[in-house]
Amino acid sequence: MNVNDCIEQVKSLFGNGPEEMEIDELLKQSVVLPLIEQLDDGQLETAEEYISFMEDLFEKGDADVHEALKNAMETGFEDQPEAWMKFGRRISYPFKNYINESTAMDSITVYFKTINEFEGTDYLEFVNGQWDGSSYWNETSMYLSADMDDQIDFDRYIKEVNPEYDSYGVTEVDEDQWDTLVHNVTRVGGPICAAVYEINRWVKKGIEKESVITILGL
Repeated sequence: MNVNDCIEQVKSLFGNGPEEMEIDELLKQSVVLPLIEQLDDGQLETAEEYISFMEDLFEKGDADVHEALKNAMETGFEDQPEAWMKFGRRISYPFKNYINESTAMDSITVYFKTINEFEGTDYLEFVNGQWDGSSYWNETSMYLSADMDDQIDFDRYIKEVNPEYDSYGVTEVDEDQWDTLVHNVTRVGGPICAAVYEINRWVKKGIEKESVITILGL
């Protein structure tokens, strides 16, 4: 599907926009903003129609369509974190992975949480870089619950690349170890792969900054 095909489909399904409107702005005004409104209002059945169309663009669109869709999401969902996460819970894993890897938006997370999203204290804390040796529950960290850790068997796969990993201690993970983990779980697939890909961009940023990330145990 090229840009002209995309424009025709948008106008056919969601109504006409101004003739001079660029494709990314047309997608924002005709698809993304109405989707946000439906998500905010709890109109999930209607929201699914917009999401299905966006998934279709992702699956069938060419590079120009992908770029327009990316721009529409980045500008449309800007300053809309709650709607962004609601959107993320309703899209396919390949689409979610594309978004997490290619857009400037915060990663859409299902397995990992921020400090504002969880209850209790049984969490692994992923520190973005080297740990300072004293601070816990950092706002910049990502968190994996003990229950989710068990469900996806994270311990098993991280120990394959770092045998010194301790789920009750402090473990640094470097770039080679993380890249090997990504390679291993890609072959396995399933929830562990989805979880690792979900946090992959966040991890890579931490490694670029300080050469490692640090996992603080339960």
